[in-house]
Amino acid sequence: FFSALSQETAPFINEVQEIKTFANADDLAGTFTVTYEGPGVSFTTNATMGYNITAHDMRYILEKMHTIGRVSVDHKVEQHGSVWTVTFLSAAMNVPKLLVDGTGLRGTAARVSSRTITNGAWPQRDYHIPVLKMGETYYTRVSAANIAGYGPTTEQTQNVGEGVVPIY
Repeated sequence: FFSALSQETAPFINEVQEIKTFANADDLAGTFTVTYEGPGVSFTTNATMGYNITAHDMRYILEKMHTIGRVSVDHKVEQHGSVWTVTFLSAAMNVPKLLVDGTGLRGTAARVSSRTITNGAWPQRDYHIPVLKMGETYYTRVSAANIAGYGPTTEQTQNVGEGVVPIY
């Protein structure tokens, strides 16, 4: 009997993106727009934000946008602008880049940019039980885990014969 209790797959990598506003002088003002087209969604959502929006307020607005999920936001004021670092907490994948438009910004050469700092990645989704022998019958149960803990295990026979059959 082999028990694979608590056999973890590789963890996921959180996507991290950055939004930066800047100007050539200390006269930045106005607003910028953030647009997001989430994975598997055929439409975009957008929100307008002030040039000096707080990390708390940006987090609130981003989480209200369709399919973004939970995020954390850090804010750093720089000379003639700001940088917001957005970490996607519930999207365990490489998500589309936040698109920004600085048409509403005012100031000397005022502009906004966005970039991906760290591409997100799905966790490893398979685990090979090392003690299985060809031709033997085995019954397995699978359980998913996240920050809330372990979910219920599968209850029905889902793989019969040789090979791998996905569990849905």
